[in-house]
Amino acid sequence: MSVTEYDVIILGAGVAGLTAGAFMASRGLQVALVTAGEPTACLSTGCIDVCSGDHSPLAGIKLLPEEHPYHLVPENTIRESLNNFITAMQEMGIPYSGTLAENRLVLSALGTFKTSCLVPSTMKAVPQDNGDSIHIISFAGLKDFYPGYIISRRPNTEFSVYDAGVASTMGIAAHFEKDDFLQYFISWLKRQNITADRIAFPAVLGLESADRIVRTMALRLGKPVFEIPTIPPSMPGRRLFNALKDYFRKKGGTIYWG
Repeated sequence: MSVTEYDVIILGAGVAGLTAGAFMASRGLQVALVTAGEPTACLSTGCIDVCSGDHSPLAGIKLLPEEHPYHLVPENTIRESLNNFITAMQEMGIPYSGTLAENRLVLSALGTFKTSCLVPSTMKAVPQDNGDSIHIISFAGLKDFYPGYIISRRPNTEFSVYDAGVASTMGIAAHFEKDDFLQYFISWLKRQNITADRIAFPAVLGLESADRIVRTMALRLGKPVFEIPTIPPSMPGRRLFNALKDYFRKKGGTIYWG
């Protein structure tokens, strides 16, 4: 019976476990990750928060109570960690936007703003105030997203509904991976003669190709396009988990599913 020896064993396949595991594996350590059940990243918005208590994450950390564990981490370590994450996601085709200098706002499915540090590129075009008008495109039968919540809270917002033939976030996202569906959908959008400043969608614009799909739509429509996270489990969370999982394995890590 063969025995495999590891330098490090990590319990749990969350964002922390996968990023730490990839970091150690990339430096030559033999790393095993043991996990079971639904990954917690899939239940997230896919955004990376640092400290939302201030306009600047770093300034916010300085305002935390003295006993807060963030004070144990040097500023340069925080910067290096986020830079490593951004590099890893770029390498895996899931680019992120943002810096430690300034928090960003992400529009939620309830019409409120969520403060975050790093956001998927598909949310980069979210307006940072209520100035720009938004046209939301929802999908017939989709139970994880209700434009009425956003419209009731936000001025200058309207919506249309498209029938994608399926009603689940995963099913619609899979359709967007097909070029013929994407091209037909863009043609339909053009016929709507949307006059709003920006176009928003529930976060279903592709399984793993969302960055390319959003850039294609923005170019063809001539307007900023962005995703709004749905209720968990969300596609941005799944994209984040899948990218980190693949990155961990790419660096030589091994995953054991319980």
